[in-house]
Amino acid sequence: MQEEQIIYLIKNFYNKLLEIFISHTAEFIFGVLALSIGVVIISIIYVLIYNENKESNGRKRSPKRTKKASKIKYSKDFLRRVDGVDLNLK
Repeated sequence: MQEEQIIYLIKNFYNKLLEIFISHTAEFIFGVLALSIGVVIISIIYVLIYNENKESNGRKRSPKRTKKASKIKYSKDFLRRVDGVDLNLK
């Protein structure tokens, strides 16, 4: 009996929320839009104000590469099967 009352209350609550949403759809959309724009503006202000005086905590890397990329060697059989590869480049 108590479970049926809880289910009835939840259904009633859901129907009332659905009625409110359907009758005020434009207001909900504008509210979500305003909220998202506000979050973006606050995030931009936070980044501009709090990151001005701080240096980055990441490691500073030298512009030179310390490790050379290894050359990949393909077999002639593989290169024959690849379209657009000219094997007579010598």
